[in-house]
Amino acid sequence: ANAYVKLGETEAAQQILSEIPEDVKKKPEIAAEVTAVEAALELAAKASEAAGKIDDLKAKVEADPKDHQARFDLAEAEAAIGDYEAAIDHLLDILAVAKDWNDGAARTQLLKIFEALGPGDERVTSGRRRLSSLLFS
Repeated sequence: ANAYVKLGETEAAQQILSEIPEDVKKKPEIAAEVTAVEAALELAAKASEAAGKIDDLKAKVEADPKDHQARFDLAEAEAAIGDYEAAIDHLLDILAVAKDWNDGAARTQLLKIFEALGPGDERVTSGRRRLSSLLFS
């Protein structure tokens, strides 16, 4: 399923997930992978809509760097098209100035990206390190 997501074959990935029995999905050795695939599918579902909005959202953020909603929407769009580094940067920018903005939406989205990438990804390691320094400084 993870390979299908990375190839952009979201329907095939979803089909595989739907065939896994619920009790198997809950096994510790499987649960993390299922969560990662589900997070990646959720991000990918927004890709086609997001691609057309990126330029407008970048312009909004440049015009008003304190517009957290525009920055969040840009991060969401970038994640949807696979530009995870940019998405992580934007979400961390929001957290740096407004940790509790929109009931913690930036943190929630950031964690969703981390789940989609998986714990071994360097972007996750770096992002978690940066998140920790923001939250505990």
